[in-house]
Amino acid sequence: MPQKNQITRNPTNTVFDAKRLIGRKFQDHLVQEDMKLWPFKLVKEDHGDRPQICINFQGQEKKFFAEEISAMVLQKNEKNC
Repeated sequence: MPQKNQITRNPTNTVFDAKRLIGRKFQDHLVQEDMKLWPFKLVKEDHGDRPQICINFQGQEKKFFAEEISAMVLQKNEKNC
């Protein structure tokens, strides 16, 4: 499903701009500013200061690092080639 359709149907579970988080800390000024613009939830990792993206999947909250989201996107793109 194209991202534009997905974001209107399920905004809190549609992740975009994940690469902006790679290498940044949760308390980074840019991360805090971006959080205000994103419909999805961002939290601080349990044992560190890296941001994690929270997604509701099949009734359960799942947390992903930006690198994991990027890897999923790349994997999906490889399957479509």
